Amino acid sequence: MNKIIPVLALAFLLLPMVALAQDRCHLVADLTYIDPACTSGADVSVDDYGACCLFNSIHVVTNWVSGIVGAFVGLFIIVGAFMIVTAGGVPEKVTRGRNYIFYAVAGMIVFLFARAIPSAAKAIMGM
Repeated sequence: MNKIIPVLALAFLLLPMVALAQDRCHLVADLTYIDPACTSGADVSVDDYGACCLFNSIHVVTNWVSGIVGAFVGLFIIVGAFMIVTAGGVPEKVTRGRNYIFYAVAGMIVFLFARAIPSAAKAIMGM
């Protein structure tokens, strides 16, 4: 866990450079609040619409991360429920299953907050 946090921090620091390292970007999100030309499905120039490409990259990354986290949450809830059902009255197994479900719910909360990152970035940038 101690090694994951610096890697994620570095990834988020490098995200703007990766987003702006290309000539054009294909927008998957509707970013008309930045500029009316930044509509979903448009190909825009990074030189003219760099903010659109940056926020588009943030949308893409949060969609991928939230999908992966959502899959893990579902998997851990199923595993935790299976552990509780098959515990056979052993308190340690029941506790382990409850912990799996508890941490899966905590992961679901992280999943929901990950979906709010683009809106938070928009508010921080004042757009």
